[in-house]
Amino acid sequence: MPTNQDHPQPAENPFSKKTRRRTTPTTLTLLPKAQDSLITTTRLAELGVSAATVRRRCRPGGQWQRVLPRVVLLQTGPPSARQRLRAALLNAGEGAMLTGLAALGLYGVRAAGRSGSPGPVDVLVTGGRRPQNTSFVRIRTTRRPVSVLPVQRLPCARLPRAVADAVPHLRSGPEVTALLTEVVQRGRCTLPDLRTELRITRALRNPRVTETLEGLTAGVRSVEEAEARHLLRDAGIPDPLWNEPLFYPDGTFLARPDAHWPEVSVVLEIDSRQWHLSPGDWERTMTRRNLMTSQGYLVLSVSPTQLRADPRSFLTLLHTTLTRAKNHPPPTTTATPSPHPTPRRRGTPSRPRTTGRTSVTRSRARSAGSSPPTRMDTNSPRRTPHSTTRHESAASGGD
Repeated sequence: MPTNQDHPQPAENPFSKKTRRRTTPTTLTLLPKAQDSLITTTRLAELGVSAATVRRRCRPGGQWQRVLPRVVLLQTGPPSARQRLRAALLNAGEGAMLTGLAALGLYGVRAAGRSGSPGPVDVLVTGGRRPQNTSFVRIRTTRRPVSVLPVQRLPCARLPRAVADAVPHLRSGPEVTALLTEVVQRGRCTLPDLRTELRITRALRNPRVTETLEGLTAGVRSVEEAEARHLLRDAGIPDPLWNEPLFYPDGTFLARPDAHWPEVSVVLEIDSRQWHLSPGDWERTMTRRNLMTSQGYLVLSVSPTQLRADPRSFLTLLHTTLTRAKNHPPPTTTATPSPHPTPRRRGTPSRPRTTGRTSVTRSRARSAGSSPPTRMDTNSPRRTPHSTTRHESAASGGD
Protein backbone atom coordinates (compact mmCIF):
# COMPACT_ATOMS: atom_id res chain seq x y z
CA MET A 1 0.00 0.00 0.00
CA PRO A 2 1.58 3.30 -1.01
CA THR A 3 2.35 5.77 1.78
CA ASN A 4 3.08 9.49 1.94
CA GLN A 5 6.77 8.66 2.07
CA ASP A 6 6.52 6.97 -1.36
CA HIS A 7 5.01 10.16 -2.82
CA PRO A 8 6.58 13.13 -1.00
CA GLN A 9 4.82 16.51 -1.31
CA PRO A 10 6.65 19.15 -3.39
CA ALA A 11 8.30 21.95 -1.34
CA GLU A 12 6.24 25.13 -1.02
CA ASN A 13 7.50 28.04 -3.11
CA PRO A 14 8.30 30.91 -0.71
CA PHE A 15 7.66 33.43 -3.49
CA SER A 16 4.18 32.12 -4.36
CA LYS A 17 1.18 34.42 -3.99
CA LYS A 18 -0.30 32.19 -1.29
CA THR A 19 2.89 32.35 0.77
CA ARG A 20 3.16 36.14 0.48
CA ARG A 21 -0.39 36.65 1.73
CA ARG A 22 0.18 34.41 4.69
CA THR A 23 3.47 36.06 5.76
CA THR A 24 2.52 39.71 5.18
CA PRO A 25 2.44 41.42 8.63
CA THR A 26 -0.92 42.68 9.76
CA THR A 27 -1.63 46.00 11.38
CA LEU A 28 -1.69 44.43 14.84
CA THR A 29 1.77 42.93 14.36
CA LEU A 30 3.17 46.21 13.01
CA LEU A 31 1.84 48.52 15.74
CA PRO A 32 4.43 47.46 18.38
CA LYS A 33 7.18 48.37 15.92
CA ALA A 34 5.64 51.76 15.07
CA GLN A 35 5.98 55.09 16.88
CA ASP A 36 2.67 56.73 17.75
CA SER A 37 1.09 54.43 15.13
CA LEU A 38 3.48 55.81 12.50
CA ILE A 39 6.08 53.91 10.50
CA THR A 40 8.28 54.69 7.53
CA THR A 41 8.01 52.94 4.19
CA THR A 42 11.64 51.82 4.56
CA ARG A 43 10.84 50.07 7.82
CA LEU A 44 7.77 48.45 6.30
CA ALA A 45 9.91 46.98 3.53
CA GLU A 46 12.34 45.61 6.11
CA LEU A 47 9.42 43.90 7.85
CA GLY A 48 8.25 42.23 4.65
CA VAL A 49 5.51 44.60 3.51
CA SER A 50 5.77 45.24 -0.21
CA ALA A 51 5.22 48.60 -1.85
CA ALA A 52 2.13 47.22 -3.61
CA THR A 53 0.61 46.25 -0.26
CA VAL A 54 1.33 49.70 1.11
CA ARG A 55 -0.34 51.33 -1.88
CA ARG A 56 -3.37 49.06 -1.58
CA ARG A 57 -3.88 49.65 2.13
CA CYS A 58 -3.40 53.42 1.73
CA ARG A 59 -6.15 53.81 -0.84
CA PRO A 60 -9.12 56.03 0.07
CA GLY A 61 -11.18 54.14 2.60
CA GLY A 62 -8.32 51.73 3.32
CA GLN A 63 -6.84 50.61 6.61
CA TRP A 64 -3.83 52.94 6.46
CA GLN A 65 -3.04 56.39 5.16
CA ARG A 66 0.10 58.04 3.89
CA VAL A 67 0.49 61.27 5.85
CA LEU A 68 3.88 62.14 4.28
CA PRO A 69 5.80 60.67 1.32
CA ARG A 70 7.90 58.41 3.55
CA VAL A 71 5.53 57.94 6.50
CA VAL A 72 2.43 55.74 6.86
CA LEU A 73 -0.19 56.07 9.60
CA LEU A 74 -1.49 52.64 10.63
CA GLN A 75 -5.01 53.81 11.39
CA THR A 76 -8.00 55.56 9.91
CA GLY A 77 -9.04 59.08 10.80
CA PRO A 78 -7.01 62.29 10.86
CA PRO A 79 -3.68 62.28 12.71
CA SER A 80 -3.45 63.95 16.10
CA ALA A 81 -1.19 66.92 16.86
CA ARG A 82 1.44 64.64 18.34
CA GLN A 83 1.27 62.29 15.35
CA ARG A 84 1.89 65.22 13.01
CA LEU A 85 5.03 66.11 14.98
CA ARG A 86 6.23 62.50 14.96
CA ALA A 87 5.51 62.14 11.25
CA ALA A 88 7.55 65.25 10.48
CA LEU A 89 10.52 63.80 12.37
CA LEU A 90 10.27 60.40 10.69
CA ASN A 91 10.00 61.95 7.26
CA ALA A 92 13.09 64.13 7.82
CA GLY A 93 15.21 61.15 8.79
CA GLU A 94 17.82 60.42 11.41
CA GLY A 95 19.17 63.33 13.42
CA ALA A 96 16.12 65.55 12.88
CA MET A 97 14.66 67.56 15.74
CA LEU A 98 11.68 69.85 16.26
CA THR A 99 12.28 73.58 16.38
CA GLY A 100 10.34 76.81 15.98
CA LEU A 101 6.76 77.06 17.20
CA ALA A 102 6.33 73.29 17.28
CA ALA A 103 9.14 72.88 19.82
CA LEU A 104 8.06 75.96 21.80
CA GLY A 105 4.59 74.49 22.17
CA LEU A 106 6.10 71.36 23.73
CA TYR A 107 8.22 73.54 26.01
CA GLY A 108 5.03 75.17 27.27
CA VAL A 109 5.64 78.66 25.92
CA ARG A 110 2.26 80.37 25.90
CA ALA A 111 3.21 82.90 23.22
CA ALA A 112 3.76 80.03 20.75
CA GLY A 113 0.16 78.89 20.99
CA ARG A 114 0.18 76.94 17.73
CA SER A 115 1.83 73.60 18.54
CA GLY A 116 -1.47 71.80 18.19
CA SER A 117 -2.75 73.77 15.23
CA PRO A 118 -2.62 72.51 11.62
CA GLY A 119 0.15 74.99 10.81
CA PRO A 120 3.62 74.10 9.52
CA VAL A 121 5.92 71.98 11.66
CA ASP A 122 9.51 73.28 11.73
CA VAL A 123 12.20 70.57 11.70
CA LEU A 124 15.90 71.25 12.15
CA VAL A 125 18.29 68.93 10.28
CA THR A 126 22.02 68.74 10.95
CA GLY A 127 24.92 66.98 9.25
CA GLY A 128 24.77 68.67 5.88
CA ARG A 129 21.62 66.89 4.71
CA ARG A 130 19.03 68.98 2.90
CA PRO A 131 15.60 67.32 2.85
CA GLN A 132 12.89 69.09 0.92
CA ASN A 133 9.91 70.88 2.37
CA THR A 134 6.81 68.80 1.91
CA SER A 135 3.18 69.11 2.97
CA PHE A 136 3.11 70.58 6.49
CA VAL A 137 6.84 70.07 7.16
CA ARG A 138 9.18 73.07 6.96
CA ILE A 139 12.88 72.15 6.95
CA ARG A 140 15.68 74.24 8.43
CA THR A 141 19.28 73.10 8.07
CA THR A 142 22.45 73.88 9.97
CA ARG A 143 26.05 72.73 9.91
CA ARG A 144 26.64 73.68 13.51
CA PRO A 145 26.30 71.02 16.20
CA VAL A 146 23.00 71.58 17.97
CA SER A 147 22.09 70.10 21.34
CA VAL A 148 19.01 67.89 21.36
CA LEU A 149 16.66 67.76 24.35
CA PRO A 150 13.85 65.20 24.72
CA VAL A 151 10.63 67.10 25.45
CA GLN A 152 7.59 64.92 25.99
CA ARG A 153 9.60 62.08 24.40
CA LEU A 154 10.17 64.04 21.19
CA PRO A 155 13.61 65.39 20.19
CA CYS A 156 13.69 69.19 20.27
CA ALA A 157 16.28 71.89 19.76
CA ARG A 158 17.28 74.01 22.74
CA LEU A 159 14.80 76.73 23.56
CA PRO A 160 16.94 79.70 22.40
CA ARG A 161 17.41 78.03 19.01
CA ALA A 162 13.69 77.24 18.79
CA VAL A 163 12.87 80.89 19.49
CA ALA A 164 15.31 82.07 16.81
CA ASP A 165 13.76 79.71 14.26
CA ALA A 166 10.24 80.83 15.16
CA VAL A 167 10.81 84.60 14.90
CA PRO A 168 10.96 84.83 11.06
CA HIS A 169 7.54 83.16 10.77
CA LEU A 170 5.65 85.36 13.25
CA ARG A 171 3.09 87.55 11.58
CA SER A 172 3.32 90.79 13.57
CA GLY A 173 5.59 92.82 15.77
CA PRO A 174 3.52 92.29 18.95
CA GLU A 175 3.88 88.53 18.50
CA VAL A 176 7.66 88.90 18.35
CA THR A 177 7.63 91.05 21.48
CA ALA A 178 5.37 88.62 23.32
CA LEU A 179 7.56 85.63 22.52
CA LEU A 180 10.92 87.18 23.38
CA THR A 181 9.59 88.82 26.53
CA GLU A 182 7.95 85.66 27.86
CA VAL A 183 10.95 83.37 27.53
CA VAL A 184 13.20 85.89 29.30
CA GLN A 185 10.70 86.95 31.96
CA ARG A 186 9.88 83.37 32.95
CA GLY A 187 13.55 82.43 33.07
CA ARG A 188 13.35 79.90 30.24
CA CYS A 189 16.60 81.20 28.78
CA THR A 190 19.10 83.94 29.46
CA LEU A 191 19.25 87.13 27.46
CA PRO A 192 22.86 86.53 26.24
CA ASP A 193 21.99 83.01 24.97
CA LEU A 194 18.93 84.34 23.19
CA ARG A 195 20.87 87.19 21.61
CA THR A 196 23.54 84.76 20.37
CA GLU A 197 21.05 82.49 18.62
CA LEU A 198 19.21 85.45 17.09
CA ARG A 199 22.49 86.76 15.74
CA ILE A 200 23.53 83.38 14.27
CA THR A 201 20.17 82.87 12.55
CA ARG A 202 20.23 86.50 11.33
CA ALA A 203 16.97 87.28 13.09
CA LEU A 204 18.50 90.51 14.41
CA ARG A 205 17.77 92.03 11.01
CA ASN A 206 14.18 92.37 12.16
CA PRO A 207 13.81 95.88 13.70
CA ARG A 208 11.17 94.64 16.13
CA VAL A 209 13.59 92.01 17.44
CA THR A 210 16.28 94.63 18.00
CA GLU A 211 13.87 96.98 19.77
CA THR A 212 12.55 94.20 22.00
CA LEU A 213 16.07 93.14 22.98
CA GLU A 214 16.88 96.74 23.87
CA GLY A 215 13.83 96.85 26.10
CA LEU A 216 14.75 93.57 27.78
CA THR A 217 18.24 94.92 28.40
CA ALA A 218 16.71 98.05 29.94
CA GLY A 219 14.60 95.93 32.30
CA VAL A 220 11.28 95.56 30.46
CA ARG A 221 9.64 92.28 31.49
CA SER A 222 6.18 92.22 29.88
CA VAL A 223 4.45 92.95 26.60
CA GLU A 224 2.53 95.83 28.16
CA GLU A 225 5.73 97.41 29.41
CA ALA A 226 7.29 97.03 25.97
CA GLU A 227 4.30 98.79 24.40
CA ALA A 228 4.51 101.60 26.97
CA ARG A 229 8.23 102.00 26.33
CA HIS A 230 7.55 102.24 22.59
CA LEU A 231 4.97 104.99 23.20
CA LEU A 232 7.29 106.93 25.50
CA ARG A 233 10.14 106.86 23.00
CA ASP A 234 7.91 108.00 20.14
CA ALA A 235 6.56 110.87 22.30
CA GLY A 236 10.05 112.02 23.31
CA ILE A 237 9.53 111.34 27.01
CA PRO A 238 12.75 110.48 28.86
CA ASP A 239 13.30 106.79 29.47
CA PRO A 240 12.45 105.69 33.01
CA LEU A 241 14.06 102.90 34.98
CA TRP A 242 12.17 99.68 34.38
CA ASN A 243 11.58 97.17 37.20
CA GLU A 244 14.30 98.65 39.37
CA PRO A 245 13.81 98.17 43.13
CA LEU A 246 13.17 101.07 45.50
CA PHE A 247 14.53 101.12 49.05
CA TYR A 248 13.88 103.00 52.26
CA PRO A 249 16.65 105.35 53.43
CA ASP A 250 17.89 102.64 55.78
CA GLY A 251 18.30 100.17 52.88
CA THR A 252 15.13 98.14 53.45
CA PHE A 253 13.31 97.03 50.31
CA LEU A 254 10.28 99.19 49.52
CA ALA A 255 8.82 98.11 46.17
CA ARG A 256 9.66 97.26 42.57
CA PRO A 257 7.50 99.48 40.33
CA ASP A 258 7.06 98.86 36.64
CA ALA A 259 8.75 102.16 35.80
CA HIS A 260 9.88 105.22 37.67
CA TRP A 261 11.70 108.49 37.07
CA PRO A 262 14.06 108.95 40.03
CA GLU A 263 14.78 112.60 39.23
CA VAL A 264 11.19 113.63 39.93
CA SER A 265 10.00 110.66 42.05
CA VAL A 266 7.23 109.66 39.65
CA VAL A 267 6.16 106.01 39.41
CA LEU A 268 4.21 104.35 36.60
CA GLU A 269 2.27 101.15 37.29
CA ILE A 270 0.74 99.18 34.41
CA ASP A 271 -2.08 97.21 36.02
CA SER A 272 -2.83 94.18 33.88
CA ARG A 273 -6.01 92.30 34.74
CA GLN A 274 -4.06 89.07 34.45
CA TRP A 275 -2.16 89.85 37.67
CA HIS A 276 -5.02 91.49 39.61
CA LEU A 277 -7.88 89.00 39.32
CA SER A 278 -7.90 87.75 42.89
CA PRO A 279 -8.68 90.00 45.88
CA GLY A 280 -5.33 89.11 47.42
CA ASP A 281 -3.41 90.34 44.38
CA TRP A 282 -5.34 93.57 44.32
CA GLU A 283 -4.78 94.19 48.03
CA ARG A 284 -1.05 93.60 47.68
CA THR A 285 -0.96 96.06 44.78
CA MET A 286 -2.77 98.72 46.83
CA THR A 287 -0.45 98.16 49.79
CA ARG A 288 2.65 98.56 47.64
CA ARG A 289 1.23 101.66 46.02
CA ASN A 290 0.36 103.25 49.36
CA LEU A 291 3.86 102.57 50.67
CA MET A 292 5.42 104.34 47.69
CA THR A 293 3.02 107.26 48.09
CA SER A 294 3.88 107.55 51.77
CA GLN A 295 7.55 107.94 50.85
CA GLY A 296 6.90 110.88 48.54
CA TYR A 297 6.46 109.11 45.19
CA LEU A 298 3.72 110.20 42.84
CA VAL A 299 2.12 107.01 41.49
CA LEU A 300 0.28 106.89 38.17
CA SER A 301 -1.73 103.83 37.12
CA VAL A 302 -2.79 102.76 33.64
CA SER A 303 -4.27 99.58 32.22
CA PRO A 304 -3.10 97.88 29.02
CA THR A 305 -6.51 98.60 27.51
CA GLN A 306 -6.07 102.33 28.12
CA LEU A 307 -2.60 102.24 26.61
CA ARG A 308 -3.90 100.71 23.39
CA ALA A 309 -7.28 102.44 23.15
CA ASP A 310 -6.30 106.02 24.06
CA PRO A 311 -2.51 106.44 24.09
CA ARG A 312 -2.73 110.19 23.53
CA SER A 313 -4.59 110.81 26.79
CA PHE A 314 -2.11 108.67 28.67
CA LEU A 315 0.88 110.52 27.22
CA THR A 316 -0.69 113.90 27.96
CA LEU A 317 -1.34 112.93 31.58
CA LEU A 318 2.16 111.55 32.01
CA HIS A 319 3.83 114.56 30.42
CA THR A 320 1.86 116.95 32.64
CA THR A 321 2.69 114.96 35.75
CA LEU A 322 6.40 114.84 34.97
CA THR A 323 6.48 118.58 34.25
CA ARG A 324 4.76 119.53 37.49
CA ALA A 325 6.80 117.08 39.52
CA LYS A 326 9.98 118.58 38.07
CA ASN A 327 8.95 122.09 39.08
CA HIS A 328 7.61 121.01 42.46
CA PRO A 329 9.58 118.03 43.71
CA PRO A 330 7.98 116.06 46.51
CA PRO A 331 9.27 116.53 50.05
CA THR A 332 11.98 114.28 51.39
CA THR A 333 10.65 111.61 53.74
CA THR A 334 12.20 109.09 56.06
CA ALA A 335 11.56 105.40 56.31
CA THR A 336 11.18 105.27 60.11
CA PRO A 337 9.28 107.62 62.45
CA SER A 338 11.17 110.22 64.44
CA PRO A 339 12.37 108.96 67.86
CA HIS A 340 10.98 112.14 69.46
CA PRO A 341 7.75 113.03 67.66
CA THR A 342 6.24 116.43 68.27
CA PRO A 343 3.23 116.06 70.62
CA ARG A 344 -0.06 117.24 69.28
CA ARG A 345 -2.96 118.44 71.39
CA ARG A 346 -5.83 116.00 71.49
CA GLY A 347 -8.59 116.88 69.11
CA THR A 348 -6.45 119.21 67.02
CA PRO A 349 -6.61 118.28 63.31
CA SER A 350 -3.35 117.92 61.39
CA ARG A 351 -4.61 120.07 58.52
CA PRO A 352 -6.80 123.15 58.42
CA ARG A 353 -10.39 122.38 57.65
CA THR A 354 -12.19 123.87 54.69
CA THR A 355 -15.34 125.92 54.67
CA GLY A 356 -17.21 126.33 51.42
CA ARG A 357 -14.92 126.43 48.41
CA THR A 358 -11.98 128.23 50.00
CA SER A 359 -9.26 127.02 52.31
CA VAL A 360 -7.12 129.71 53.96
CA THR A 361 -4.52 128.88 56.58
CA ARG A 362 -4.17 130.81 59.81
CA SER A 363 -1.03 132.55 58.60
CA ARG A 364 -2.81 133.80 55.51
CA ALA A 365 -5.68 135.03 57.62
CA ARG A 366 -3.34 137.00 59.89
CA SER A 367 -1.45 138.44 56.92
CA ALA A 368 -4.75 139.68 55.56
CA GLY A 369 -5.20 141.80 58.69
CA SER A 370 -7.99 139.83 60.28
CA SER A 371 -8.29 139.61 64.03
CA PRO A 372 -7.04 136.48 65.75
CA PRO A 373 -9.73 133.85 66.00
CA THR A 374 -11.52 133.58 69.32
CA ARG A 375 -11.37 130.37 71.27
CA MET A 376 -14.59 128.43 71.47
CA ASP A 377 -16.16 128.03 74.89
CA THR A 378 -15.85 124.31 75.60
CA ASN A 379 -18.52 124.57 78.31
CA SER A 380 -21.18 125.49 75.82
CA PRO A 381 -23.73 122.66 75.68
CA ARG A 382 -24.30 122.94 71.97
CA ARG A 383 -22.95 124.67 68.91
CA THR A 384 -24.93 127.07 66.83
CA PRO A 385 -24.63 127.10 63.04
CA HIS A 386 -22.55 130.28 63.33
CA SER A 387 -20.17 129.12 66.02
CA THR A 388 -16.79 127.87 64.87
CA THR A 389 -13.70 126.35 66.33
CA ARG A 390 -10.33 128.04 66.24
CA HIS A 391 -9.31 126.24 63.05
CA GLU A 392 -12.68 126.74 61.40
CA SER A 393 -12.47 130.44 62.10
CA ALA A 394 -9.01 130.60 60.58
CA ALA A 395 -10.19 128.64 57.55
CA SER A 396 -12.99 131.13 56.95
CA GLY A 397 -10.65 134.11 57.12
CA GLY A 398 -11.47 135.08 60.76
CA ASP A 399 -14.48 137.06 59.70
